[in-house]
Amino acid sequence: MFLAGPTPRDDNVISWRKEAIKLFDDFGFSGTLFVPERRNWKVKFEYTDQVEWELKALENVDKVMVLDSTRFRKVARIYYKC
Repeated sequence: MFLAGPTPRDDNVISWRKEAIKLFDDFGFSGTLFVPERRNWKVKFEYTDQVEWELKALENVDKVMVLDSTRFRKVARIYYKC
């Protein structure tokens, strides 16, 4: 499962993915979660490395969870690869 959606770039913003990971754990999910976030965004990295990592991860999953975080609602949708 790939956790796609908005990624905070500020240390003061709590990532939605932390809560999602906890929920997967609470429900006994035994698969692999690909989390496209860095623990420290201040560490210099090449943007292309991040994109390549994400593309490789997307090739290896059968489901993608996307958080739709609009101003008025937060909805998670799961998409299945065909």
